[in-house]
Order: sequence, then C-alpha cells, then structure tokens
Amino acid sequence: RLSTTRPQMLGHGIYFARSIFHTQFKARRDGAVICAEILMGRVLEIENDELENVSNTNAWHQTFDTIYYRHPRQPLRDEFCIKSNAQILKWVMCIEPPFDTNVERYGLHTEFADTKCRCI
Repeated sequence: RLSTTRPQMLGHGIYFARSIFHTQFKARRDGAVICAEILMGRVLEIENDELENVSNTNAWHQTFDTIYYRHPRQPLRDEFCIKSNAQILKWVMCIEPPFDTNVERYGLHTEFADTKCRCI
C-alpha cells in the first residue's frame, strides 16, 4: 500500500535515495535500509520549482512510472519515487539493531550462509 500521509514531496509512492549514506537525511527513514534494483520505466525529472506539480498527489502515475528529483546543490542527495512495488526487481533489507533485537539474536548482524532459525 502506498503512503498518502502528508507531506509527500514527490507525491504518492515508494521513495529511494541514491546512496545508503544519504538516506539519513530523508523523512521517516528510521529503522531499516532497503537496497533495491529498480525498474525506473518512464521517468519525469524535476527540480525545486516543479515540486508543487507532484507533491501530495498521484496525478503523475497516469503518465510516468518514476519521479526523479535533482537536488539543486548536492547531486548525491537526489532522490526518486516509484509508483508501484512491481518496479522493485531485487531487494535486500538491513534492519538497524535498536529497532529489532532479532538482528543479533539470529546472527543477522554478520554474513552467513544459512540462518540459525531456518525461517528466513
């Protein structure tokens, strides 16, 4: 289910940053990091002066699959929003330990060939 909780800078959808480091500056990012391979599809590139055309709406979904926001001063802070989880081709999730004690309990904080609980 896509979030419609305001504010939605790039409109309704699933948000991604270009790097793990730069997710720390994004809204509602605490708890986990998802690294994903995304099918961008038809992309609308926007800058600051175009944000009002896409914020808090899904109107762009009819024409585009992805909104790509070019940060005006720091290109590494660019971000994008996809309209559907079907655009996520591959993903891996890293949960930060304070938010899930099972990370250490099941040995997920280190690399492994198999899980201890055999349920993941």
